[in-house]
Amino acid sequence: MQIEEILAQLENNTKEFPRLALERAIEERETITSILIEILDKLSNNLEELLEKSDYILHIHALYLLAQFREVAAYPAIIKFFSVPGDVALDVTGDIVTEDLCRILASVSGSNIEPIKQLIENPEANEYVRGAALEALLVLIAQEVITREQVIQYYAKLFSTLDKEDYYIQTTLVTNSAQLCAVELQEQIDRAFEEELVDLFFIDQEDVTRISHKQ
Repeated sequence: MQIEEILAQLENNTKEFPRLALERAIEERETITSILIEILDKLSNNLEELLEKSDYILHIHALYLLAQFREVAAYPAIIKFFSVPGDVALDVTGDIVTEDLCRILASVSGSNIEPIKQLIENPEANEYVRGAALEALLVLIAQEVITREQVIQYYAKLFSTLDKEDYYIQTTLVTNSAQLCAVELQEQIDRAFEEELVDLFFIDQEDVTRISHKQ
């Protein structure tokens, strides 16, 4: 199976898992990597077109393959893809954003968290994308790529600089701080609740205490 055929078999959802094509893509990693990056980069320029192609999933396969390859060269293209303003990046990737984007970003970051920070702080990006970028920092801590102290310091900055109307991001920040047992941030966490910046549907102060004690 040649590269063109691999891509053709990965392009559309046929309701059958393209195991052979994916296995061949992995075998052809050296050749196919740059092609997958280029595909993501070009799609980022007009993601709205994908909304009209409901069966097209080559970008989905590209994201997972590049993450599996831990391909640092794909990092800028993936950041660009998910930095597209509005909800379109979420619309064309679905549950990937809330389920796997954090690990995809961590896998291609090569320990450089600055692009992830830029995505977190980008007010034009979808809020769930930004939340996934926040989660990526926890993944990198778990993988011992970055330190807990680095993230605590960054979270402290976010608590003081995030837009107060970014409720989902504020809520995710509080949740992640609890998961880190961030006693250093207790004052900021308490203030976020006092100022009603946290969506209590997702987490309340009792949840913060419970999560912190479980870690």
